[in-house]
Amino acid sequence: MPDLPPQKTSLSKLTAIDGKQTDYKDSGRDRVPGLVLRVSPTGSKAWALTARRPGNKNPSRFTLGDHRHLTLTEARAKAHDFKAALRDGGDPVADKRKR
Repeated sequence: MPDLPPQKTSLSKLTAIDGKQTDYKDSGRDRVPGLVLRVSPTGSKAWALTARRPGNKNPSRFTLGDHRHLTLTEARAKAHDFKAALRDGGDPVADKRKR
């Protein structure tokens, strides 16, 4: 899994490697473990987070949003909030479904 390029590089230039869906993991000083930018062969890009839901021993992947509407800084903040909710025993996915 390749690392995200430095923030000076435009994320819109990233492509799927070898025509296969590619996850670019967050890297650098402010990185959030489990945060990736998922790039599909069609060119669509979305922020995703891998974390464990309450009561599950296997990690799940959660989509945080499209890269066009969520900057790296915003994606990191959203990932931190999501992980904090999981640590507090909440389930953001179930909460969203209830709403």
